[in-house]
Amino acid sequence: TIGIDQYTQRGQTIIPPFAYNVSTGFFGGGPSLDATLNGYASTATNHFFQINNEVNINYQFNITKDISSTTQLGYNVQYEKNAYVLLQGRGLAPFIQSVNGTTTPLASIDDKSEQAISGTFIQQNFKFKNQIFLTGAVRRDGSSVFDKDNRNLIYLKASGSYVLSEGNWWKNSNINTWFDFAKIRVAYGQSGNLTGIGPYERFNAYSPNLFLGRSALTSSSRLSNTLINPERQQELEYGTDLSFLNNRLSLTLNIYNKKVKDLIINKVIAPTTGFSSYLNNIGNLENKGWELMLTGIPVKGKNFSWTTTLIYNKNKNKIISTDQPLSLVMTTGGAPVAVIEGQPIGVFSLPETMLEIY
Repeated sequence: TIGIDQYTQRGQTIIPPFAYNVSTGFFGGGPSLDATLNGYASTATNHFFQINNEVNINYQFNITKDISSTTQLGYNVQYEKNAYVLLQGRGLAPFIQSVNGTTTPLASIDDKSEQAISGTFIQQNFKFKNQIFLTGAVRRDGSSVFDKDNRNLIYLKASGSYVLSEGNWWKNSNINTWFDFAKIRVAYGQSGNLTGIGPYERFNAYSPNLFLGRSALTSSSRLSNTLINPERQQELEYGTDLSFLNNRLSLTLNIYNKKVKDLIINKVIAPTTGFSSYLNNIGNLENKGWELMLTGIPVKGKNFSWTTTLIYNKNKNKIISTDQPLSLVMTTGGAPVAVIEGQPIGVFSLPETMLEIY
């Protein structure tokens, strides 16, 4: 399977000169109505290209009369390239609506990005009498946004389910009169966040500007760890699916425990370092919870049916470990957002809490 997406976007903004005094933040002239700042024009173009290649091979056969096997092999790669250009300026004469007609050029943008994500996997499925289902898989994924020693990782998957209502003992018992369908299941899986950072965010970029009449380079205010790792997730989930009253009422229950290793956070650091934030793996995160879904069909006729679904879920989020007791994500006045060990991610950290930790 091959898929290609390509498009081009073009946008233009014109703010005519104000005829009255306004703030310069609105692209007006300010109290003095400076003609070189009054009015704004911009034009931008965005080119996007993406290609998806996917190859899947399936082989299915019956081992015995009651046991069947399905083997799957797969490979996929996704490549995308993006180019964005912006020209802008302030100070427009009457009837002028082009950027090259502005008297005060503003900083232009010429941004390009490129990334590729690839993966290979093998998966094995076994089925016994349409009652017991077992699945195991190994997957290798990689992303070009990480360095060559950290971009390719191995992930494992295993699951099993048992359809109780397909067993002869179930069909011959009184339970069959109450339940139309019953299944229990358990699953374990690993995955990675291959798009946790942008194509070049692990590099400490420099931007060109003019300083004292000469060309200069200015560092980004964010420092990045060039050897940053992708986030790794592992989840254990188990639950049940039940149906009653000729499948007019169904119940699904999921209970899960999900852990995230090498959590990527852009945390605030001291300005004396020369930067304002640091992008790095800071610790491990855990999510525990459950979800209950109840679906009913109160009315089911030849030409009209009514289906209602009620969902209730509860999740408990907690930072298991971090590289330091407290890491600030935002320094919002009065309520800084922090990552604290033993607390949910993104809690509001009060000054007394910070002093107590340090």
